[in-house]
Amino acid sequence: MPLFSSLGAGNAQTTNKGKERGWSRARVITHGYVGGGYKDSSPWRNVNRTIHSTDVTTDLGDMLNEAAAYCDGANSDNYFYIWGIVNAYAGTSANGWSMNMNTAASRGGGHTMSVARADFGTMVDFEHAGANIFIVGGLSATTSKFQMKTETMGTTSNSATAADYTAACEGRLRGWHKTGSTAQSFQWSTESYTTWSGAPASDGWGKALSSYNGVAYMKDGGNLNVTLKKFNDNTGTNVSSFTVQDSGEENYQTGNKKGYCLGHYNGVQNNNSYKVNLTSDAYTTLGSASEPKGHAGMSSAALASAYSFSNPAYGYQVPSY
Repeated sequence: MPLFSSLGAGNAQTTNKGKERGWSRARVITHGYVGGGYKDSSPWRNVNRTIHSTDVTTDLGDMLNEAAAYCDGANSDNYFYIWGIVNAYAGTSANGWSMNMNTAASRGGGHTMSVARADFGTMVDFEHAGANIFIVGGLSATTSKFQMKTETMGTTSNSATAADYTAACEGRLRGWHKTGSTAQSFQWSTESYTTWSGAPASDGWGKALSSYNGVAYMKDGGNLNVTLKKFNDNTGTNVSSFTVQDSGEENYQTGNKKGYCLGHYNGVQNNNSYKVNLTSDAYTTLGSASEPKGHAGMSSAALASAYSFSNPAYGYQVPSY
């Protein structure tokens, strides 16, 4: 799988600074997907694809074999996974679904979680022996561990809470989650949790955006609020904050130089979309061409990013902001 050979080239550098450079340049994100979500009492089955070079989003149709309200997901280098799918609102489920991101074809159901969840979070380890997706929160203290290479599901260390409404993201060395009053980091190398002091004030309704630039972002307050906090994805310390649209339950998709919000909740579930410049920490409201389609609006959906590895020596052109 090209992801892991590319990371190996980056990790051969001997200094932490070199490793961070390799990490930030190991992926060229060309497009991404958002699937499921809900509006009012209607969960959706469709998937949308966003092309990062043009900011254009296209509906791919009803691909999920079951609908998915309050779901979440993640991706390997080849596949987009969604968990918590169930033909009910608001459903609690362990069921999974996946699609091939290279062909945009559904692979159907499978890869069931170790426990049923609702409104949970995912943290993705691409580096430490890893290739693991960790699933946390959503009415369970159990942490599910999905091994990407073998596509097998297991468990690992329990988190400190069984609450739902979870915001989660990841960096090079660890993942982060905020669930109600509980905030923790999760170290890939030991698969263990540590209390996260000074975390953003998200109650789990306001979601999180990962990057490959040494920082991550999380909404700083309850549902609804306008503040997005940037923090160091190794130490968890706050770097800065800035204002975005007043909302919660955001559908955040990771890019190289930008991140997308593709629908959220601002009193109603909607298709409102914006992009965050990961260099300047400013956001731009996007028009109808960028908005998800195929439904009247959505929040609490699942997201994935798709990569190109045409130049593993890290000489590349990322899509412009």
